[in-house]
Amino acid sequence: MLPADLLPLLREWWKAGRQQGVMHSSGWLFPGRDTIRPISTRQLHCVVVDAARAASSTRRAGPHTLRHSFATHRLEDGVDIRVIQVLPGHSPLETTALYTKVATRTVRAIISPLDRLGKLFCRLFLTRLRALSDADRLAFWGQLAPLAARRAFMRYLAPVHSTRWVVYAKPPFAGPKAVLACLSRYTHCVAISNRRLLAFNENGVTFRYKDYRRGAAHQQQKIMTPATDEFIRRFMLHVLPRVFHRIRHYGLLASSSRKASLARMRELLNVISTPTPEGPKAEPVTPPPCPYCGGPMINIQILPRWCQSREPHRATDPAGGSP
Repeated sequence: MLPADLLPLLREWWKAGRQQGVMHSSGWLFPGRDTIRPISTRQLHCVVVDAARAASSTRRAGPHTLRHSFATHRLEDGVDIRVIQVLPGHSPLETTALYTKVATRTVRAIISPLDRLGKLFCRLFLTRLRALSDADRLAFWGQLAPLAARRAFMRYLAPVHSTRWVVYAKPPFAGPKAVLACLSRYTHCVAISNRRLLAFNENGVTFRYKDYRRGAAHQQQKIMTPATDEFIRRFMLHVLPRVFHRIRHYGLLASSSRKASLARMRELLNVISTPTPEGPKAEPVTPPPCPYCGGPMINIQILPRWCQSREPHRATDPAGGSP
C-alpha cells in the first residue's frame, strides 16, 4: 500500500542506486552496509531517530512508531479494524485493538444517544405543538395574545430549533404505573383525606390533624372541630382555578422559590404583608419517669442514631449501688 507520490521517488532511488553500483538487479531496495544484505533493524532505527530530531520532535521514535501512527490514522479515517489487522500483519485481533485507545478522533465522533433523543423530542414536541395551533386549540392571553397569529407563532418557535434540548429518560423501576400513581397524589389529591374525617353535623366538622411543633411523634396527632363555614373556607383555600395543577415542585408556590415569589407578588399587587399572629405557646413536654427510681429524668445530651456510646451499658441498682 504505497501513496501515488511515493512510487516515483522510489523509482528515482532505484535508478540512482544502480548508477552508483550500490544496488544489484536482484538485490534489495534498501541495502545495508553489505550490498548483498538488506538494511538492519538497528540502521532503520537510527534513520527514524535522525528524522525525528530533524523534525524537532521531543518524543521517542522508532520504526514501530510509524506502524502505530499508520494504523491509528487508518482507524480514525473509518477503515474497518479487520482491514487494519491485515496491513501491519497482526495475527490476533487483540493486537490491533490496542490502537482503539489511541484513536481519540473516533471516540469524539461518537454521538451520544441522549443527544439524538433530544433532537427527536424537539421535533416531535414542535410538530404536535404546530398541529394544535393549526387546529385552533391553543389560547393566548395578556402579553402572549399576539401569538394567536400563525406567522407570529412560527416566528416565536424559530429559535427553539437551534436550542439544545436536554432529555434524560430511562425505564422506571416499578413501571410507568408507579410514576403515574406518584404524580396523581399531587395533581388529583384533595385538601383532606376521608380517613382524617371523624364526624360532622350542623355545628361543625371534626377531623384529625398533625401538629409539627410537637417533638414526639405520638404527641403530634390532635383533633379539631371548627365551625361548618370555617371548615368550608379552609377547604376552598386548596381548590385551584382552572388550568392550574397541584404539583409540589411547580408554580409560584414551589418550595425553592416560594419566598421570593410571594415577595414579588406582594410588590406588584401593592399589598402590605401583615405579620402573622403568634400561636399559643406549646405546653412543656413532661419527660417520662426513670424506670429504676421513679423520679423525673433530665436530658443531658441527645446522641444521633449513628453515634454509639463509648462505654458499655451498666445497669445500676435502684438503691444506689452497682453490681
